[in-house]
Amino acid sequence: MPQHPEILAADLLADALADVVCDLALPPVTLIGNSVGGFAAARLAITDPGRVDKLILVQAGGFTPLNAAIRGFSRAMGTPTVLRTVFPTNRGRLYEGSE
Repeated sequence: MPQHPEILAADLLADALADVVCDLALPPVTLIGNSVGGFAAARLAITDPGRVDKLILVQAGGFTPLNAAIRGFSRAMGTPTVLRTVFPTNRGRLYEGSE
């Protein structure tokens, strides 16, 4: 994994999960993946099924083919100003003071 990736992508996180499970020499694991973590867990189960005993996916992300509309929506929702506008009382607080 690069020291300072410029873009943190689902594939990069999936690679990191595979590296951790492999480096720790764990017996088959139970993975619970939420959002992009679900993508990483599912990809490990598909590419190296011997390392995964059970798989639980919660609102798994990363399975939609990327196109300009999805990239634009994701980029917009990742900006603090848009997030605070869409979720003014909840998730917007995650970004307080980040702008």
